Parts: sequence; structure tokens; C-alpha cells
Amino acid sequence: MTFEEILDQALAMLQRRGRVTYRTLKRQFHLDDNAVEDLKAELIEAQRVAVDENGKVLVWTGGVGMPPAPNTEPEHTPRGYTPAHLAEKILTSKSALEGERKHVTVLFADMKGSMELLADRDPEEARHLLDPVLERMMLAVHRYEGTVNQVMGDGIMALFGAPIAHEDHAVRACYAALTMQASVKQYAAEVQRSHGVPIHIRVGLNAGEVVVRSIGSDLRMDYTAVGQTTHLAARMEQMAMPGSILITPEVLKLAEGYVQVTPLGPVPIKGLPRPVEVFEVMGAGPVRSRLHAAVARGLTRFVGRDAELEQLRRALDAAQNGHGQVVAVVGEPGVGKSRLFFEFIHSHRTHGWLILESSSVSYGKATSYLPVLDFLKRYFQIDDGDTTQRIREKITGKVLTLDERLKDAIPPILSLLEALPEDDPFRSLNPLQRRSLVLDALKQLLIRESQRQPLLMAFEDLHWMDSESQAALDILVESLPTSRILLLTNYRPEYEDHWTPKTYYTRLRVDPLPETDVDELLEALLGNASSLGPLKALLKERTGGNPFFLEESVATLVETRALAGQRGAYQLDHDLHTLQIPATVQALLAARIDRLPAGEKQLLQNAAVIGTDVPLALLQEISDLPEGDLRLRLAHLQGAEFLYETRLFPAPEYSFKHALTHDVAYGSLLHERRRIVHRLVAKAIEARFADRLSEFSEALASHFERGEVWAKAVHYHLRAAEKAKEQYAYQSAVRSCTQALELAAKAQDIDEGRVRGLVLLGDLWSLLGDVERANQSYDQALLASTDPAMQRWISNKRQRQHRAIRDRAKIAFYEYGSGDVTLVFVAPTLMTVASYELVVERLCQEFRIIRIDPRGTGASDPRPRSYTRQEHAEDVRAVIEASGAGRIVGVGISRGGTWMVSLAATHPSLLQKLVVVSSNPAPSVMYSQLDWVDEVRNLLREGKKEQALRILASIALPEPGTDHLIEEFVRARLSLSTDALLNFYEPDPEADIVALLPDIQVPTLVMHGTADRRAPMEGGRYLAEHIPGAQLYTFKGKGHALAFTATSEFCAVLRCFVRTGTLPATVDAAW
Repeated sequence: MTFEEILDQALAMLQRRGRVTYRTLKRQFHLDDNAVEDLKAELIEAQRVAVDENGKVLVWTGGVGMPPAPNTEPEHTPRGYTPAHLAEKILTSKSALEGERKHVTVLFADMKGSMELLADRDPEEARHLLDPVLERMMLAVHRYEGTVNQVMGDGIMALFGAPIAHEDHAVRACYAALTMQASVKQYAAEVQRSHGVPIHIRVGLNAGEVVVRSIGSDLRMDYTAVGQTTHLAARMEQMAMPGSILITPEVLKLAEGYVQVTPLGPVPIKGLPRPVEVFEVMGAGPVRSRLHAAVARGLTRFVGRDAELEQLRRALDAAQNGHGQVVAVVGEPGVGKSRLFFEFIHSHRTHGWLILESSSVSYGKATSYLPVLDFLKRYFQIDDGDTTQRIREKITGKVLTLDERLKDAIPPILSLLEALPEDDPFRSLNPLQRRSLVLDALKQLLIRESQRQPLLMAFEDLHWMDSESQAALDILVESLPTSRILLLTNYRPEYEDHWTPKTYYTRLRVDPLPETDVDELLEALLGNASSLGPLKALLKERTGGNPFFLEESVATLVETRALAGQRGAYQLDHDLHTLQIPATVQALLAARIDRLPAGEKQLLQNAAVIGTDVPLALLQEISDLPEGDLRLRLAHLQGAEFLYETRLFPAPEYSFKHALTHDVAYGSLLHERRRIVHRLVAKAIEARFADRLSEFSEALASHFERGEVWAKAVHYHLRAAEKAKEQYAYQSAVRSCTQALELAAKAQDIDEGRVRGLVLLGDLWSLLGDVERANQSYDQALLASTDPAMQRWISNKRQRQHRAIRDRAKIAFYEYGSGDVTLVFVAPTLMTVASYELVVERLCQEFRIIRIDPRGTGASDPRPRSYTRQEHAEDVRAVIEASGAGRIVGVGISRGGTWMVSLAATHPSLLQKLVVVSSNPAPSVMYSQLDWVDEVRNLLREGKKEQALRILASIALPEPGTDHLIEEFVRARLSLSTDALLNFYEPDPEADIVALLPDIQVPTLVMHGTADRRAPMEGGRYLAEHIPGAQLYTFKGKGHALAFTATSEFCAVLRCFVRTGTLPATVDAAW
């Protein structure tokens, strides 16, 4: 406790009792002589509420010459016995506490048989003996910041975790119980000697949930227990023997190791269907942190991951031989990325290596170099208790011992660890110079260390890494090839590194465990009892092979006594049909937030509603505070490390230190207040950024949704989906669109929004190549719309699947749109039918459109390994004939252009016009001349399909802003077989169409990008020059995928050529 808290409690004790010995104060508050003198001075001289009597006793005066001040609150109310500092905390923040769902530990304590013992004594004398016992109980509760909610004759009821949150509420309650037992035993010994009356207390505890409904001005809390939370605590107290403390399994699982217990076995409890295990607390335990507790529990068996371990071993061997390596392990949370590192690092393979481990944390992005600082402290063996001078000595000594030539690296490293002397010249450098020297110093230090001994560096959770640490890592990676460093990193799928082109880089995907490994893990956790079969099947189904979820689910089953026995030998206690997946408790930050002054806490909560990044202008608008007050409170929150000022220009912006602080601050808000603040934030964004609403569409969608303004939430979710679509982030767009449609059901009079959302969703599924889902969305839109024109527009988007048969093989094609001209699109295997969906989407209202699945793709039959250009052309002919279409314009994209040229040469009457896009007349010659083709072939032969596809995607899409499109390109083609991909690049002289070009009589348009690396521009020019009468249109600075990266221009040129046979004077004119 702080001195102020001790003073408050001493004042309360002295006021109630009138006289208190110094000896009692020392024992009660664990004070030394100096602290007692300070307390005397404050009470006697400063507060003037007490006088000294013979140097042994403090006597209450209520002020010099004044009688004792009366307590304005009745003693039977919580306000009457709650210390001022706790009362103030509760009252100043009670509005934010009311309505909260809190995890708490409930404590009951009373004096067993006290009334019987004192029945023959004068009531005043009896009260004089019993009040000090209640006082000691309450002091113990308040010492650990619990709240006494009721005083019941000779006992109390207290809560830990509400109304003031504590992440260790069970531990605090146990320590309070031990403290009150020890204090009462001391007092009881005095009473036994002076009055011959034995006094003992008994204590019972249980943990669970309560919903705090209201808090009165007298601090009385109206709450509702969830389940048996309060009832079980009271039963524990009633069963306890005098002088003992009983707890339930719910308390023990939260305080295990922190206290020593003796199990008393299962005890029947009235009102409960099964007996409850009861434990007696014997004293404090050895554990003082969660880490110690986790180590004490022990790790489960490590299963599977043999292939992943082997890849790590190969990288280790290469690095040891002077060929530094980077291995990135990627996987969803809980799949075992960290466990994989743990097992590898602690294997015999790493003996003789210097191992440095660090990890990013969810709250670290606003703190520069956070994981770097972590590994530097490990490397230099810096302890938390080291003084600045000691830190300097450790760093300087180690660096100079390593290599005196590294002396210039010492100031940058000292600056990172905040140990740089004030007069060091390094401080006079500008920020860019300092940053450059810091990054260079880190690189030099590690490279030199690796020359002395091989170095294994493990950086975990890169998805939370701050930009400066990322820069340090990137620079280190550039220097790895000739070092003896193995850099291990792991991250979640949403993170993207930039090291893929490096030959010394390996990306290792860790997925949920396959079924055989899940079976092995479950046998290790549960055992092999035949009765566990259904439970194991349920666990596999519900957890999807995620090892973390499996372990936590089993732990919950054990805690809830659904399983009996011990690890590896459990028996199912009763049938289970559902599983409770445990939630992670994040009460640590709730406790810190509760300690803030009310104004700062409210400001932090308002900031949390805005988001993890908090523009000052928005915060000021919704907080309604003068600028000076706002900045003062923000300064306090910065000082307490809740917020950081992350940007000054063009406008100040703050960020939460980490996401956990944000989540807990947000979660502590009342639902009604949360809704109101979200509305305020949304309206403020609309007003301040009226000309940039698209930029803020995601934020506005979220705020209006949480503010329950459903119509606007739908509107902005759809805008966010449209924006994501424009950025080729189709998966993100689907999520926004789906959310809009879910919210549309809650809104009124927004049928138009629902139709708009369904059509957009259909377009997105089309872009993702999912025809079935696309048509389902269009069908729903048709049902939702009552406008005939809108229905025709939607119908034109529906994809009607057909098939043509040639030589008994099925060629699938899709027909949609309407019009007097039919555009037939065909593209090769690598392009997929969705590759020109953006073009089709814009043209289907005025043209009938057919697009083809070439043999070996989509719904068409597989193709033989050897399948010639002419056979593809015949497939196109079969589709055209099966469609019954007239006035055909053939549009061949990439190698599909050679098929269309071949068709035009052999069946000229089928095509009215011909359009050849991003094609080359001699693929066999072209592929022999392009430097990347051999690299792709080699990667495919080595089984590195994804890496090969990424190279192909980067070549096809060189334009900036296509990152999402590249990812979609790779995702959509991973299902293609390696043979199919290799076959695409095999030399095939029959694929060349040079000899056919002079015979083409169909009006032809050649469209080509000037920056096309996959089919260089020279091929487009050759086609235009050698096809009689052909016209050439070039797309300046564009690559191979023109339908995606130049959609509007592409459609304008194509439309003009189809309608007029000419090129547009300008693109705008074509529209």
C-alpha cells in the first residue's frame, strides 16, 4: 500500500476506536519505526486529529480541542467502513462500472459461535470485543483492494475484481484471507489472555461472474451473480472449521501455485447436482508469476512437424557453413509456431550456437525497436535492476571485447537502451543520421558476433513488429548470405514479408495438425480409453486440429470435471454434446485502467471507441473538453504509458501502446454509452472529412454499426466493399459486403441497399471464380428487386453454364449478357476465367458474352499432356457452334490469342472480328529468350510451386498497387498441377502462328501493354504488322493483365472497335 492508503486506513481505525497503540499500527500495516514517526507527524501535526499519550498511544481528537468528529455514514453501510482512497475510486468511476460483467472472487468471513460465546456479556462489552475482529477482516480486504459489500453482524462479504478490477483477484482474495486469519489470531491471543474468550474466524471463497447493476452513494453495490458464484462462497465459509480457509476449484485454478492447499475431497452442496471438490488454504505458495506457474504445469507432448523440423535443420547446417539463412514460419494463431521454435532451439542441433530470442507483441507497433531492445538486453545480459552506469559498462565492455573496431557502434546502442550520456555527440545528430547509425551498428554487431560463433536469432510474431524493428531486420537480411546467422521468424498470414526473392529465404507454412497428429496429441492429453472416442471426434471437429485450442479445451473439461483422472489417463465423467472453448482473460489492463482518475479513464475509453489510432481532432470533438484540459489528460495517459503520440504532422495523432489496452478500455464501456460515442465519432468523421468519405468508409461502417445506425452502416460497408474491390482486395470486399447484407435485415426501408449489396457480392464471387455463389447472389438480388429494368440488368450478370462436346470431351463455357453482338473470350490455363471478369462486368449490358474454360481448367474435362494450339482452336469452334451465336467477335488473351488467330485462319466465316490481347506470335521462341522462364521451370521441378507462381504474378502484374491481385493470382492457381504448369512452358513449335498471319482476312485489333514482360511488346507489334489491315492499340506503362490494370481503357477501346471497326480518337470519346 502507498503511504496515503495507510494514512486513510489508520484515520478510519482511529476514528472508530478512539485510541490505537503504536504497536497495533506497526503490526497492522507492517511499519518500521521511521514510518510510524511519519504517520504520527501527519496525524498529530498536519491533520491535527490526534494527540500522543505517553509515547505509546494515539488518541483521536477530531482536531485540537474538538470532540471526535461523528461518522456521517452509518457503520452498516459500505461507505461507513471503506477507506477513503477506495471509496473515491469507486465513486468517481461508478458510472462506468454500472452494468459491467465482472470476473470476481467472492469472500465470506465470520466468527464461528461468537454470539453463543458472548451471550452472557453486556452488549456494549461484547461489541467492544467483536468490532476489532470485523475491523481486522475489513483491513485485510482493503489491503488487497477488495471491496466489503456487506457487514452481517459478526461477519463480512467482500468482492475482489469488482467494482475495482484485478487480473489476480483470486490470488488477492486468498492473500486477504490469510492476512485476516493471521491478524485475528494475534488479536484473539490478547482477548484470550484478558477476557478468557476464544475467538476464531472462518473464511470461504469462490470465483465466478457477477453483473454489477448499480452502485449507490453509500457504496452499496447492487449486483447479480452468474450461476452459483455467491452461493458457493457462502457454503465454503459455512463448512470451514474455525481458523481455516476453504476455496473451490474455480479459485484454485486461478491461484494455483500462489497458495499452498490441502484437498479435502468432494463435498455435497445443497442445490448442486454433484459434489464440489473443496480445498483448504494452508499458506502462501512459492509461485509469484504466471510464467512460473506455466513452467510448473509442464508442456504437453510435441507431435508431428517432422518435415518442418527437417527444413529448419537444413537451414541451420547451411548457416553454420557460412551461408546465412532466413526461415519464415507462417500460420494461424495457435497452430504451434512458437512451440516449433521452442523444440528446435532446445534440440541438440543448436549446441555451440549463441541463441538470441525476441518477439513482437500486439501492443508494440507504437514503440520503436521494442523486440530489438528485448534481444539486446538478452545479449548484453542487462537486468531490470541495472543502473544506467551499469548498463553502459556492460555494453561498452562486451562490444570492445568482441572487437575494438566496433567502438563507433557503442553510442547508437546506448541510445537505444536509454543509457547514452547527456554530453555524447551522438545526441547532436539529426534523427535520420541517428537512425542510420543505429541500424548500421546493429548489423555490424551481429555480423561480427557470428564470426566468433554461429548465431541463431528467433524473432516471433512479426505481424506485430514496429517499423523500426522491421527496418533493422530488413537490413540484417541483406547481409546474411556470407554470415553464420540463422534468422528464424514467424508470423500470421496477414503479414507479408519482402524477402521472397532471396535465394537464402525459406517460407514454411504451418497448418493445423493433420488427423493422424491430432490423434496422437489427443492420446497424449486424454489417453486411449475407448469411452473417449466420441469426445475426441467432437474435439477434432470443433477445434479443426489447432493444438492450442485442443489443449485449452481439454483443460476446461478437466476443470469442469467432465474428465476425471490425470493427463494421458482421463475418463469421461458424462456425455458431452458441446464444448466450451476457453476465452483468454485480459484483466491485467483492466486493473490499470481502473486506477486512473475518472476524467482520464473516460478520455481513454473515448479514445478506444475511435480506434487503436486516435486523431486528436476527433478525440477533442467527442470529449467536449477545452484544449488545455485535453492535452493535460493526454499527457498523463502518455506518462502512464496508455497512449503514445505517434504523429505530429499533418495533424497530431495518438496510438494505444498496445491492442490489449484498447480492447480492455473499450470493453469496460457501458453498451449504451458505447453506442452514443460511436455515433458521435461517425458524425464527426462525416463532418470533418466530407470530401474524403471513401477514405474513411471502413471506419464509418464500423462506427455506425456499433452505434446501431443500421442504414448508414449498410451504406458505408458497401462503400468499403467497393473500395476494396477497386484495390483488388476481393476477400476483404466479400467480408464488408456480407456484413452489409447481415445488417440490412436490421434496417428499414433499404431494399435498394440490399439489392446493391447482393449484386456487388455476386460480382465479387465472379472475380474469385466461384460461379455458384455468384449466381446465388444474383438470384437473391432478382427476388429482392421489384424494378423490371433492374431485374434485366441483374439477369445480364448471371452466368449460364453450358458445355460443348468435341471428340467426346466436355468443354465448359459460360454465357451472360445480351445484345446483337457476341464476344467470345478465351484465355490460357494460367489466366483462369475470372481474369477478365472486370471487363465482362462492364460489357455484359450491351453484348452477349461467352467465356470458355479451356481443357484442363474449371469445369472442362482434363486435357492430355500434349494438346496443340489447333486443338484448342477446335475447342473454341465447338463452343461457338454449340452456342448458336451469330456476329461473333473473338477475344483471345495471352496464348488464347494464338488460338483465336488459328481459328480465324481455319474457319474465317465464324468470326466477324478478331481481337488479340497481350499475345505473342511465337511463344516457343519467346520463352527461350526470357530470363525468368528457366527460373520458373526450375522452381516447379523443385516442388516450389508457390514461389514460381509469385514470380509469374510479379511479371504479369508489374504495376504498383497490385499486391492484393498478385495474392489472388497465386491463390487461384495453387490448385493447378505442377505438370500442367510445366507443360505451359515446354517448347512447342506448333504453338507458333507466324506462318498463319498473312492469311488472316478478319478485321483485327491487337492490344498490348508497353511494359509487358510476359509477352514483350515486340510480339504485339509483329502481329499488327503481319496481319493484313490489323490495328494496334498500346497501353502505356501497362503489363500483361490489361483487363485488370487498365479496365476502363480496355473496355472503351474494345467497344469502339466492335461497334465501328476503328480505334477511338480518345478513350473518353469511346464512352
